[in-house]
Amino acid sequence: MSRGSNPGFDRHITIFSQEGRLYQVEYAFKAITVPEITSVGLKGKDIAVLVTQKKIPDNDLGAVPPKESTKTKDGQGSKSNLIKQPLIDLNTVTHMYSITENIGAVFTGYAADGQSQMHRARYEANIYRDKYGQQKVPVDWLCKRIAGISQIYTQNAEMRPLACCMMLVSYDELLGPQLYKADPGGHYNGYKATSAGAKEMDVRKYLEKTFRKSNIFSGAEAIKLAISALADALDDEFSPTELEVGIVTTNKIFRKLTDAEIKRYCFEIKKT
Repeated sequence: MSRGSNPGFDRHITIFSQEGRLYQVEYAFKAITVPEITSVGLKGKDIAVLVTQKKIPDNDLGAVPPKESTKTKDGQGSKSNLIKQPLIDLNTVTHMYSITENIGAVFTGYAADGQSQMHRARYEANIYRDKYGQQKVPVDWLCKRIAGISQIYTQNAEMRPLACCMMLVSYDELLGPQLYKADPGGHYNGYKATSAGAKEMDVRKYLEKTFRKSNIFSGAEAIKLAISALADALDDEFSPTELEVGIVTTNKIFRKLTDAEIKRYCFEIKKT
């Protein structure tokens, strides 16, 4: 929409347009794609997996300018983003976090907004434990709570929606692996598999095609499927340092895979 056509609808977050749209919320969804980061989440038989790209923010908001930092001179992928700033400790660059011992999360979009939402999720999880005396925070409750807070941001003129999409994974004793996603508009759902970011639709098509054939995957199969879906959407190959992979299994503890583990899975994918 052109800013000059309906400036009142365009500028004020609390005003619906004549078509019933909130443009500032739509802009938040658009902003998620600016860093050109894509994330994947899926559930297997006894595992929930998160996979995302690792990129270095080039500005205070944590967005990676697409033309400057995600392309090399020969147009080969996003490796230049890691090479461009050799003084940064790559171990400190992450979009994936443990919210509690049993809940892992990946935040896709502006890094600073993702970190803010991550801290709020940890805060809300601690409030739940103190209030109910339970160490295991239900992942569906936490996702619903964060989605509700995001929805409040769409009602107040002094706030702005966060330009990030949150995916949560956990393992429930009764329900098994769990995967949830919440967006800037406050909408949330549980998923068998989902994606977020610049190539969200491409990843979704790949996953939908795969899930039509089978939706039961072992631990290793689920991890390789998540990595393959991301690689297919980006039409690129990854080195272990360009990926983050997190899993939670029957031990109910979320952990991130090491570079060596990611390298092994990437090698197995190439062989198939």
